[in-house]
Amino acid sequence: MAPAGTCTAQLIYFSGNPFSSTANGSVNVSEAGTNVARTVRTTPYNTRPMGVTAYGSSVYWGTYDPGELWSAPADGSSATRLLDRGGSSYTRHIEFVNDKMYWNEEGNGSLYRSNPDGSAVEKLFTTSTTNASGIWDITIHNDRAYWTSWTSSLVKSSKLDGSDQRSFTLPGARRLFSIDSDDSGLIVGDNDSSTKALWHVNFDGSAPLKLLTTPSPVQSVSIYDHRAYFAYITGSGGPKSNVGSVALDGTDPRTDMVLENTVQIWQIDVVPAPATLAAIGVSGVMFTRRRRMR
Repeated sequence: MAPAGTCTAQLIYFSGNPFSSTANGSVNVSEAGTNVARTVRTTPYNTRPMGVTAYGSSVYWGTYDPGELWSAPADGSSATRLLDRGGSSYTRHIEFVNDKMYWNEEGNGSLYRSNPDGSAVEKLFTTSTTNASGIWDITIHNDRAYWTSWTSSLVKSSKLDGSDQRSFTLPGARRLFSIDSDDSGLIVGDNDSSTKALWHVNFDGSAPLKLLTTPSPVQSVSIYDHRAYFAYITGSGGPKSNVGSVALDGTDPRTDMVLENTVQIWQIDVVPAPATLAAIGVSGVMFTRRRRMR
């Protein structure tokens, strides 16, 4: 990741699913603090995006059903289907570590790895397909995978071959739904309406810190430059998709994006940008980051 202060903007990439049950999905980008989003790529409703991330000079996303992995240049042109994983694969999260692409398939409870172009696919391990035990969101740090499930209060982890499985919970948490990491530890979002919160915790579950009680259940989290970003939905005056952030010590909460009556955010990825949003349509944009290159 570039040193703090050297990038002119923080970009929020997000997968957008329609509040309407029949509208198209989209991959989008917004410059933090502007409330302006640009659609990078529109997707048919039956292949609406779930996981999304930016890596190298491309944007990657996984789809709901059938489960496919796609990539496109930063301007959204020339989208390429990298992999077709079949029906009910549900690619919720994609991340890159040491120039390898990792993704989970929530429909079959497995973690996979491949080259960035989709070649040399490996299944690393399989857990469960139940809502309480399967892999919903995942992050990787120092050769361990950490994941949350659809309806569980546990954070689970294992080595990348599935061995040495461990778990912990957070005080009062009910539905630990989303997760991300950097060298400081894990960021975890609670999606339960009564315990909605954003947490920072060490990798072994020690020193849990509730960063803030969120305005509504947390949909997705991303960590960048000592701040935890989180997506949530509010409904006053019509549905609004929001992204907020807070420093990792719980100070300086901000609202970074509010989009009214547009799309429901499923996944966010916050990256440093070498230019403002207006320049994202220029080919050759490179996303530099440390978090995905451990």
